[in-house]
Amino acid sequence: MKKNLLIFTFISIFSVAISFAHGPNNTNGNMESVSGSEQNNSESAVIEINKAQFLEKVYNYEKNPKEWVYEGSIPCIVDFYANWCGPCRTLSVTLQKLAEEYKGKIIVYKVNVDKESELSSGISSIPTLLWCPLGSEPFFTQGALSENLLKARIESQLLK
Repeated sequence: MKKNLLIFTFISIFSVAISFAHGPNNTNGNMESVSGSEQNNSESAVIEINKAQFLEKVYNYEKNPKEWVYEGSIPCIVDFYANWCGPCRTLSVTLQKLAEEYKGKIIVYKVNVDKESELSSGISSIPTLLWCPLGSEPFFTQGALSENLLKARIESQLLK
C-alpha cells in the first residue's frame, strides 16, 4: 500500500513540481526518440518518451489513478534524467549497453525531467530509475548504479 502511495504521489498531477537547474542542452547520441507507433518491444536502443507515451506504455495514471496497472508486455526501466547531469550521462551509457544486452526481455525508457515536469514531479534526485516488473509493484532506485548492480536487479526483480 505504501508503494502505491509512493507511485501515485510521484506521478500525481497535484504533486508539487520539482524545479531543476537548467544547464547546457547537450544531447546524448545514444538516445532515440520515437513516436508511439514507431516503437516496439524488440527495440534495442534506450527510448526517450514524453507524457503521452508514458501513459500508453508504462502507467496510465489518468485512467487508473488508484491502482497500479503496468501497460507494457515486457518489464521496463524508466530513467528520469537531465542532459546537464553528469551521473545521468554516466548511467545513460550503461543503460544503453543493458538495453542491447537484454533486447526483447526488457525495455529501457528515458524521461527528460526538464521537458516533462508533470512526469518528474516528486522526483527529488536524478538519476532516478522506475523499475516496472510484470505482475508486481514497481519500485524506485536513485543514483548512477553500477552495471553489475543494475544487472543483478534486472535478473532478480525484472526477469524473475
